[in-house]
Amino acid sequence: MQPDDPELKEWVKLPGQFLPQPPAGMHLTGWRDPFILQTPTAGSPWWYVMVGAGLKDKCGTALVYRSKDLKQGWEYVGPLCESADADMHTMWECPIMAQLSSKPPTSAAAASNGHASSHVNSFASGHSAPHSDGCSQPIGRHMLCVSPDYCVNVPLCYLGSYAAGRFDMAAASSPQRLDLGDILYAPNMLTDDQGRTVLWAWMQEKQLLRPTGAYDSSCCLCVPRVLYLSPDGTRLLQEPLPELQALRQQHSAWHVGTAGKAPAGNALGGAFQAPLALRPGVPVQLGGASSSRGSSHVDLELTLTRGEADSVVLLLQPFEGLADAAGAAIAYCWASDTLQVIHSTDLATLEAVAAMPVPTPAFKQLPGPTPE
Repeated sequence: MQPDDPELKEWVKLPGQFLPQPPAGMHLTGWRDPFILQTPTAGSPWWYVMVGAGLKDKCGTALVYRSKDLKQGWEYVGPLCESADADMHTMWECPIMAQLSSKPPTSAAAASNGHASSHVNSFASGHSAPHSDGCSQPIGRHMLCVSPDYCVNVPLCYLGSYAAGRFDMAAASSPQRLDLGDILYAPNMLTDDQGRTVLWAWMQEKQLLRPTGAYDSSCCLCVPRVLYLSPDGTRLLQEPLPELQALRQQHSAWHVGTAGKAPAGNALGGAFQAPLALRPGVPVQLGGASSSRGSSHVDLELTLTRGEADSVVLLLQPFEGLADAAGAAIAYCWASDTLQVIHSTDLATLEAVAAMPVPTPAFKQLPGPTPE
């Protein structure tokens, strides 16, 4: 990478091999995905990096290396941690680690309209450890996140202690799911200039509805999220990066429910606060006929009553004047508790997708983020 290229557009490959090969005789199931664990400090001159790996017939792990020079001179230290627990899987892909605090990020708590601070409270329980002067003291722990084996599984997080290339797995918390869905995988993260731990991840496209060769893009990255701990330090908390609020061109959202009436003509040109009724087979135009009047994005807050339905599909058709636009559908299934976006409005396609079995992660049910 060029140091004077803040947009990361110019890259220069280092000569030779960055890290030495793993020691002979380790019988690894894989060795890939490096991540910088630790940078030099006043008390230690060492860089530490870990590489995802797996010990054959034993467990997943990460191998740790260290050097006093980021570009060269790396030496093998040992495994980050080991465990005979079957839940550790056989290979850790994309291992990442960060030191987190139970104190919510200041910028997130001060986000517009107070949404961030109320969101934090709805996910938190317990209390911070008190100072001797009676004030609460943020709790700090390291979060180790791994993507086990392959992308049918979901990333797992462990909260514990780390020092000098070793993570204390024996004293760490039981694994928690990073995300409630089954399409997020291979996350990465950084610490920004405000000291926040920011994470993003690959969002898989599991329903391959287009023929081979018809793709001009595939999958995407999730919006960045900020990580920290619950007040008692036992759970991982997450919220969207507050800067995403700046992308909204209007402060109001559509509220879609079972009550209320749409305005005359069903043409809704501005922000609409009252409940909006969606009737089967009756189209409602959102945002106005002129793209200059509103945003290219629409916020929908949807409240669903199940009744006798197994699933519900909300079709989003493009405006008739946009010849190149493609529609999509938002589908929710109560039986599988899955929410998905389907890039098609063809009814036959939607019925076929609804009938597809939902992939099941290859491990037992684990705790994850708890909605309000």
